Amino acid sequence: MLAVAALPAGAATVISRSGTPSGFYLASPTPNPAYVSWNQPAGTAFSNVSVSVTLSSSDGNAASGTAYITNAVGLGATNANVIAGPIAVGTSSVSPVSVPISFPAFNLAQGATYFLVIQEGSGNLQWNFANPATETVSSTPAVTSNADGVSAASASPAYTATFSAAGSPAKGLLFSVTGDPATDISVTKTGPPTANAGTNIVYTVTVTNNSATAAAGVSVADVTPANLTFVSNTGGCTGAYPCSIGSIAGGVSVVITSTYTIAPAFTGSVSNTTTVSSTTIDLNPGNNSSTATTNVGASADLSITKTAAGTVLPGGNITYTITVNNAGPSTATGTTVSDVLPGGVTFVSATPSQGTCSGTTTVSCPLGTVNPAGSATITLVVRNNASTGTSVSNTASVTSAAGDTAASNNTSTASVTVSAPTVPTLSTVGMGLLLLLLTGLGVVLQRRGSTV
Repeated sequence: MLAVAALPAGAATVISRSGTPSGFYLASPTPNPAYVSWNQPAGTAFSNVSVSVTLSSSDGNAASGTAYITNAVGLGATNANVIAGPIAVGTSSVSPVSVPISFPAFNLAQGATYFLVIQEGSGNLQWNFANPATETVSSTPAVTSNADGVSAASASPAYTATFSAAGSPAKGLLFSVTGDPATDISVTKTGPPTANAGTNIVYTVTVTNNSATAAAGVSVADVTPANLTFVSNTGGCTGAYPCSIGSIAGGVSVVITSTYTIAPAFTGSVSNTTTVSSTTIDLNPGNNSSTATTNVGASADLSITKTAAGTVLPGGNITYTITVNNAGPSTATGTTVSDVLPGGVTFVSATPSQGTCSGTTTVSCPLGTVNPAGSATITLVVRNNASTGTSVSNTASVTSAAGDTAASNNTSTASVTVSAPTVPTLSTVGMGLLLLLLTGLGVVLQRRGSTV
């Protein structure tokens, strides 16, 4: 019997039989295939299965056979019933020895009966048995053993073996099948319901082991969807997908934070799916994937600047230059500038570089589309009716159908001071020249008067 204490941590013995080995079921010249069977009831499964058998050679010469794991024997079985194998197994030892069967890694699902079948190949191969058999079966999770079987005649391939009553089941064939108990790995993925194009979207991925059994070889995969670009992972994974988490103990969760950038020109719905897998068999694969869906809207950073001359005369015109810029990343559709004229001014005209303007108290200018890194301008002229010594302040604002990442720069105000007309004044030199001129004029007039 294989020592249970030598099994890997968390492993469980499906079934093993021990006792004093003697006799044989497989021997030339009548190479009979023999088998043992056991039940894996619903709710019980094993992964990373390993198998050993107790073999000997009746004459000490090399003897070999072929081993299979199947889920059916008998004349109705087919190749489709073979789960693992064929694998060569043998020995040249006269004394019984425990020989591992090097099946590639495989799992045994729940709710089925399985058969370990060995067929003679060459030499005098013995599959040893014990009488009476001492049997050990797994109780957590529970599995049960069935009968030993041996064919009445040669059968090839081995899974067509049939029962023989000789020596069975009182004499137990010596073997051991071990495996890791099943687990239940799940994943949940959450993300924001809405986001703006050109910004980052952050998902939280939680991988949970819902069972008491450690899950080995846990791996997380996530195929980056169109219109997203992977940026980084933190937490349980620090590199790009797919990533290996390793082993997760029972009842433990591992959290991954995944960051992606949304394409600047994309709008619409984007779905991102994460899947998880384990080398330990999973009894509930239905919870091994999770999808988060986000509705993405356009995103543009519109800004507006309004300028005018610093002063104006009463009754004079004020000319405002209004400039709208789009810093992106998305196209700003439905861009509109609104300007509520203050008291003391009268609308004269509004001329946009694109779109139209209307209104005389509230001037509205639908400019249409402003591309990323693009701009549009409006020349707004009003007549000043305010008196000297006052200041005229005028504010314009801009909006669009795209989400704006910086609303603080969506308004701009220009202030103009109303001043009185300038009255010319004479300097001291000018006054002197004026006096000289008047004096000279007086002298001329006196002379004319004297002549008369």
